[in-house]
Amino acid sequence: MKFLRFLLIIPLIILTIILINGLSKRSKDYGLVFAVTDKIDYLSNPNLKVKSTKTKMTKEQVAQTTNRRPCLFIYDNKVYQIPDAFFDLHKGGSDELLQACGRDITAIFNFMPHTTSAQQLLTHFYYTDLKN
Repeated sequence: MKFLRFLLIIPLIILTIILINGLSKRSKDYGLVFAVTDKIDYLSNPNLKVKSTKTKMTKEQVAQTTNRRPCLFIYDNKVYQIPDAFFDLHKGGSDELLQACGRDITAIFNFMPHTTSAQQLLTHFYYTDLKN
């Protein structure tokens, strides 16, 4: 009987180890969002060039790019494009960027700490104006 109880505890121990390991890796990823350096020059990377357009877009058109690479997002009533090459360079991870695709990120971008380079890069990713 004691042996059966022991066998029931083993899966719980394994599950706990897996969860702790996953959470520790996740917290390391989130630590990258709070970068302390601005020394990487993304603005000169030719793979991160966005070709803007004069055709205004609606929120519905932007929303069609959800979970796609490259994708569009809205910030401060303007439409920006995240180039495919940037997904692997984003310090917060590509999952964070995919969550921004097709959405208005004004509040979350302003809430999360971003470096000066990230703020400059945002203007570099300008695509078009938002149609009212």
